[in-house]
Amino acid sequence: MDANQIIEKLQERFGADRVQVDEQARRGGAVVAVDDLAEIMRFLRDDTELAMDFLNSVSGIDLLGLKGTDTDNLRSIYHLYSYGQRHEFSVSVDVPRDEPKVPSMTSLWASAIWMERESYDLLGIIYEGHPGLTRLLLPTEFEGHPLRKDWKEGDFVMGISTTRDTPIDLLKFFHDKMGGEVPPGLTTDINPPTETGNAPEVE
Repeated sequence: MDANQIIEKLQERFGADRVQVDEQARRGGAVVAVDDLAEIMRFLRDDTELAMDFLNSVSGIDLLGLKGTDTDNLRSIYHLYSYGQRHEFSVSVDVPRDEPKVPSMTSLWASAIWMERESYDLLGIIYEGHPGLTRLLLPTEFEGHPLRKDWKEGDFVMGISTTRDTPIDLLKFFHDKMGGEVPPGLTTDINPPTETGNAPEVE
C-alpha cells in the first residue's frame, strides 16, 4: 500500500477528524492527537494489511520558529515499516512544550525503549509508561534539554566553564605573555620569516 492508501484506511477506521494528512512527511504520514496515538499505533501494527511490525525510529522536533508553523509545541514522530507488506509510514503527535506528555510505545515495539529515551534526553518529551525513562546521551546531572530552541547554555555546565578561548585570544596570549615567540615544545613546518622572505631560490 502507498501512503495515500494507508491514510484512507486509517480515516475509514478512525475518521478524518482523528487522522489528518501530514503535509510535511516526504514519504507519507499522519498527524494524530495524543489521546488517539496508542489506539491508532496498535491498529497500524496489528491490522493484517498494514502490519507495521518494525519501528524504524522515533524523532523529536521543536516546532518553535519552524517555517510554516505558528506553534511552539514539541513533536514526536514515529517512523514505521512493514517487512511483510514492504511499505512505510510515519505518525506525528504534537504536545505543548510546558507539558510534553506522550504515551510510550514500548509495549508495542521494544525498540522504542532506546529511541524514546533519546527524545526525552534532548527535547524533554515525557513518554508515559516507559519502563525506564532516563537520559541516554547526556549525563544524569545535565540541566535542561539542549535541542529545545529556547535552551541556553549557561556560563557553567556541571561545574565546567563553557567559555572558550578564541584563536585571537590565543594569539594575544603568545604575543603578550610569550614575547611573540612560539612556546618551547611547539614546532611548525613553516620556517620563520626572514628579511628576504621565505620564497625558494630560483636557479
